[in-house]
Amino acid sequence: MVKRTLIAIAVIALVAATVQAASPNIKIDTSNSSDNKKTDLWPWQYVALDLCEIPVYMEVGMYVQLKDCHKREIKLKQVDCGDLGHTNKKWPCYKDCDQVELRANFDVKVGVSKSINGMIKSSWAGFEGGDTITGSGSWQKLTVCVEAAEVEIWESAPGDKVDVGSITITVKPQ
Repeated sequence: MVKRTLIAIAVIALVAATVQAASPNIKIDTSNSSDNKKTDLWPWQYVALDLCEIPVYMEVGMYVQLKDCHKREIKLKQVDCGDLGHTNKKWPCYKDCDQVELRANFDVKVGVSKSINGMIKSSWAGFEGGDTITGSGSWQKLTVCVEAAEVEIWESAPGDKVDVGSITITVKPQ
């Protein structure tokens, strides 16, 4: 008895599904409409169904940013050679520092490489007060300095702005 009942329910479900599948073939002819345009209108509309939601993830890379890099400039000014604490320096001596702001998403060791021309016989470039930033993503300040000694200034006039080289800020994981 139960078996017959289940078969009857299955047959009814099959017939109902077949009728629904056949119903999109119904068209309405509107050839007698007032604008004399023949259009076929369907008495129903397809509706998109949510089938599957797939999460999207991103693999974040490492980043370091230095604020306003293109606006930076170090302009060496003459100082007493005794103020340069790294080694005994010979006159004339120059120094300048710039405070830079960096941010990163990993702990960073910041360094400096320098390219100084032949006017400067002895030079140093580095950071005062620390050379690392944490990977917090917030702006952090570091002070980069350049010192020069034994500078051959003999062909330059007072107040001249002479290009003596460049420094490059380098970064690597801490």
